[in-house]
Amino acid sequence: MGVTADGTTGAMNVVDYDHHEVHQGSHFFNDGAVNQAITTVYDIQITVPDTRRWIHMLWEITTEDETDIFFYENVVFSTAGTLLPSYNNNRNSSRTPGLVLKGIVNASVGNANADSVITNATLLQSHKSGSLKTIGITNRGHELVLGQGKNYLLRFVFTKAGWITWDINWYEHTNKAQVTGQPWSG
Repeated sequence: MGVTADGTTGAMNVVDYDHHEVHQGSHFFNDGAVNQAITTVYDIQITVPDTRRWIHMLWEITTEDETDIFFYENVVFSTAGTLLPSYNNNRNSSRTPGLVLKGIVNASVGNANADSVITNATLLQSHKSGSLKTIGITNRGHELVLGQGKNYLLRFVFTKAGWITWDINWYEHTNKAQVTGQPWSG
């Protein structure tokens, strides 16, 4: 792919890589919202395919009131949630995502831990959102490349009743080092 110039001004036209993936039909999204009672737990179970396509993910979460948010790696799903439909950002593309998202609600953390077992999982991120009667907005500011064939969990523990919304975005592409056999050089 070369650099092009605007025909009128001569300015260079550059598209960032994330935007490029949209045009390639390799960029996907899932948006949703739930309204839950106090002490309720809503889990988004994330299953990464064990393929050569790497998942590059970002998210933004909005909470109405106080909610604890956790992100785990290497989770065991003993009860599968309900499929959360995901869509291609390029609406002209027929490509479908390899990543699978499922949602599951539980009445307590204990019940949630039985469905999505975190005993040997790694907690990668945790924080409280929406404290002190203000709406909270939380995001993953830097792209996270998920591990092949691993399960992840985005958990919301409602310490107060209210709604949350999420916007999860990712693209899937084959790592060039896997194709060429060349090590990553930094």
